[in-house]
Amino acid sequence: MRIFIGIDFGEGQKEAIMKVQGSLRNIAQGRFTRAQNLHLTLNFLGEVDEAKLSDVFRAVDEVAAETKFFSLAIGRLGQFPSGRKKIIWLGMEGSKELYELYDRLSEKFGKIGFMKEERPYSPHLTLAREAKLEKPLDTVDVSPLSGIGMAEVTEITVFESTSRSGVLEYLPLHSAKLL
Repeated sequence: MRIFIGIDFGEGQKEAIMKVQGSLRNIAQGRFTRAQNLHLTLNFLGEVDEAKLSDVFRAVDEVAAETKFFSLAIGRLGQFPSGRKKIIWLGMEGSKELYELYDRLSEKFGKIGFMKEERPYSPHLTLAREAKLEKPLDTVDVSPLSGIGMAEVTEITVFESTSRSGVLEYLPLHSAKLL
């Protein structure tokens, strides 16, 4: 099973993000993230044997039990290169609590045999993959984001990334409430 740990967003935030994505669709072609798949990845574990899932769930529970809930502000649009095309994303404003949560999870997962990500943590929501921009990214209307305020992070979720009939789905397997 392909597993990652992430933060899900509320319907209000997802609606605003989808409006921004709608504006992005006017200037880009690509594979756009479906609303139900919008999330912020904390830790990507990759292929995990089903027998090891209970260890993953326990690690998530332990970290959540020692982490106070916090707020996140959605930041600006950006892009990563991906060959000749791009990955378009929506970044998160710097949050000390978010980076501390990432570090605690990474440490726990290291103790149960998972490799730590080599690249620095770059918190973002992927809006489009394999994107080809026809106009500059700064022409996208991001005004819907101004009305959503801060996203309250009150739980973390273990997701399975799977494909059903060629459609990418992120299935929640286990959630843990923060303090």
